[in-house]
Amino acid sequence: MKYIQKNPEPKELKQWREDQLAQGVNFTYENFKNPEKRITRQSLLQEQGWICCYCCKRISLEISHLEHFDPQSKSDPVLTVTYSNMLASCGPLERDPADRKKSVKWPEHCGYQRGRDHKHNNETIRKNAALPIAPHHDPQCETYFTYRSNGEIQAVKDHPRAADAQEMIKILNLNDPDLIKARQLILRTLQGLTDTEAQILWQRNQNRNQQGEFRSFCPAALDYLRQNFNLP
Repeated sequence: MKYIQKNPEPKELKQWREDQLAQGVNFTYENFKNPEKRITRQSLLQEQGWICCYCCKRISLEISHLEHFDPQSKSDPVLTVTYSNMLASCGPLERDPADRKKSVKWPEHCGYQRGRDHKHNNETIRKNAALPIAPHHDPQCETYFTYRSNGEIQAVKDHPRAADAQEMIKILNLNDPDLIKARQLILRTLQGLTDTEAQILWQRNQNRNQQGEFRSFCPAALDYLRQNFNLP
């Protein structure tokens, strides 16, 4: 997880709400369509550096969805179209060849997984469970998690927020096998580095590239470099 510095909402979203009010229509999420919806999601992706708000996997407009931190089912309708409650999370893995707008396969982690009942170690996790850590409100959220060499994410032992971190892992299924495998591949590339190489990769994983993108799973890479090279 990585802290998300929220930007001002897109002017198109603000104008859409004003237009809806002028027409006497409630500005609910059900009425929120393209192009304003697509523009809003692109703005979210840009402020997140094109990585998922929860797992930090690289995402794009095609493989992301608009996530509500305060779930739609539990929100005031106005909050469902409030930019400060919106994030971009992992999206569909496959689409219907006959209808590219129709998703047929979703990842079993992050926002989609949160939005349905699922099992975790024989415990039933109810859909839209409240999340105890907000990546867009908590600048320290990255420090609550650590990563094993096999790609598993864990709560930092004895940290005051360890229980909250573990709850996030459970609700969002952040140890989904696909995520573990992807993080493991990233961590393998960091083995055997010289101190100079570690410093270079530290900077690359800390910062956005020229296109404004963060590296996929950059918090896992930074955690590894911090542990193995005494980096801050």
